[in-house]
Amino acid sequence: MKKIIILAGNGELPYNVVKELEKRKLDFFIITFKNNKVSAKLKKYNPIEINFGKIVTELKKLKNKKFDSLIMIGGLNKPKLNELKPDINTLKLIPEFTKKIIEGGDNNLLSFCIKKIEEIGFKIINIKDVLPELFLGKGVFTKISPKKDMIKDIR
Repeated sequence: MKKIIILAGNGELPYNVVKELEKRKLDFFIITFKNNKVSAKLKKYNPIEINFGKIVTELKKLKNKKFDSLIMIGGLNKPKLNELKPDINTLKLIPEFTKKIIEGGDNNLLSFCIKKIEEIGFKIINIKDVLPELFLGKGVFTKISPKKDMIKDIR
């Protein structure tokens, strides 16, 4: 993880990631998306704001600048089709992208995006690797432990 692209959505979590990467002295670049409100705290890092239709071109430019990893963090508003305005690189993905939309499900669409990002040559970073303290470990973290039949239901 030497040079990291942050695809930042809304909320404070992208800022928390930036602070952690700064603390680790890692090089990063922030991309935000039009029609998505991001934390004002990110402004001092000079993020670029693009529409979704330019993402492939921007990622390829950053790949040429030796960025090798990417983290997606924060919520995003889905763009309307007329807001995409795809450039030539993104236009090539429209048939596959449309198929994924028809198949349905946010996870299906996200998996498609991750696959395409990895095909460009980026390693996707898991938020657990950056901010592990945000996640509970194994075990019971409440005053009352679940009963055996509850555990069976959970599994």
